[in-house]
Amino acid sequence: MLVRSTIDLSKNDLSGEIPVKITQLIHLGTLNLSWNRLTGNIPSDIGLLKDLENLDLSHNNLSGPIPSSMASMTFLSHLNLSYNNLSGQISTANQFGTFNEPSIYEGNPGLCGYPLPTNCSSLIHRKREQERKHEDDGDGDDEKIERLKLYASIAAGLPLGAPALMMSPQAASPGLVRPELLHERDSKYKIIVLPPYPFSIAPYEFTKIPLSAT
Repeated sequence: MLVRSTIDLSKNDLSGEIPVKITQLIHLGTLNLSWNRLTGNIPSDIGLLKDLENLDLSHNNLSGPIPSSMASMTFLSHLNLSYNNLSGQISTANQFGTFNEPSIYEGNPGLCGYPLPTNCSSLIHRKREQERKHEDDGDGDDEKIERLKLYASIAAGLPLGAPALMMSPQAASPGLVRPELLHERDSKYKIIVLPPYPFSIAPYEFTKIPLSAT
């Protein structure tokens, strides 16, 4: 009589990926690796464990799709893949068609399809929206960086004297100062004359600054 072996390493704080060589234990009957810190994908050849009856990989950090080879595990009667980071559509082929309890897949936001209530088309649409929003946020960050570069360039040029001048309306050249600024009282305002940036033939910018702020 064939005796199926059992491996139960649950709650051992194990980390890293599931060893691929575990799929060579063809007479394994129970594999419990739940409540650890396992990462990476479920081995794609896990379907080689033809005699496996119980598989519990719940409460880890496993990612990627559920291997299609698991559909050939005809002896598998107990499955728990909950609370990982698995993604993709749940197969309903062969042995997968016998697992109708949603709780064995719950806690995997990226999974969709029966028996979960998450529709795969809506999940794909939501992911695309999130990617589009991420791209838009990235464009906004680029604009902020360019704006900071502009401010830094102006700030670096001000102490040198040549890029910027500070003067009163009476001291400024009438050809440079807008006419309405010539009527401002010298005791009230100073005028900052900033050159165009960068290397443009655009007009100079004139800004009125209260004396109390300088």
